[in-house]
Amino acid sequence: MENRVQITKTPSWEIKLRAEMNKLSISERKVAAFIVSSGRELLELGISDIARKSGVSDATVVRLCRSLGYKGLKELKIAIAQESQEDQPYVRENRAVSVEDSPAQLKRKVMYACMEAIQDTMDVLDDKALEEAIEAMYAAKYIDIFGIGGSAAVARCAQHNFRKIGVRVNVCSDINQHYLLAERFSPGDVALGISLSGETEAVCDALDRAAAKGATTIGITGNRNSRMACTAHISLYSSSSDQLMPGDHTYERSAQLGIIDILFAGVAMKIRAEQGEAEARRQTASY
Repeated sequence: MENRVQITKTPSWEIKLRAEMNKLSISERKVAAFIVSSGRELLELGISDIARKSGVSDATVVRLCRSLGYKGLKELKIAIAQESQEDQPYVRENRAVSVEDSPAQLKRKVMYACMEAIQDTMDVLDDKALEEAIEAMYAAKYIDIFGIGGSAAVARCAQHNFRKIGVRVNVCSDINQHYLLAERFSPGDVALGISLSGETEAVCDALDRAAAKGATTIGITGNRNSRMACTAHISLYSSSSDQLMPGDHTYERSAQLGIIDILFAGVAMKIRAEQGEAEARRQTASY
């Protein structure tokens, strides 16, 4: 098994829980929130205790465990026990900032939360999906990146990086342009959509139209049960447990920028290898 470099260590059961959060019922989310907040204290509680503290029925607790892929509460407890809090590099804290925070506290909260989001995203990113995305972007004649609002900044960063290595790439962050750009696609092109929710209508519609024209679609999202995740040819997932402040997604944006950097590095290395092979052929031909 590959040894992982741990920037931080979020328990795998917690990552799994957050990945499933969007498809849980309201009552199941109450149990999920209680489990995350209680941590190892959960090991001392029975089903009825958890149900009572969460304000739900016993059946809801069991249903949540099964939604996460465990046979029941006992198996979930085993997973939690195996990832002891004492094994963590540091104790995970609340990363939300407040007006009382000093610069030193802001530094700790923001930097640690960014690292946690990157670590969590590294844990959930599928290597095969990354390989497929890199191959598609390397082979593409034309790449269009769709992102609105906060996702537009990630899209522009991607455009800046890929243009530096000579890749034809355009960014569309204007909702009124999405459909027009999608009409330009043809087989061999790539449409990359960025949406934390995976439900941004204009971005999803643009990917669907591009796919209908034969383009390969790639979605970067934090919601694996979203429309984008379900319809894109290739889905790349980000993950973050915290927000800088309510409604803000700074930390998960950091993780999505990390995904962009991986794609950029992968395509850049393929271009470099291609150039090296071409140079080798020229030198051979000159002898």
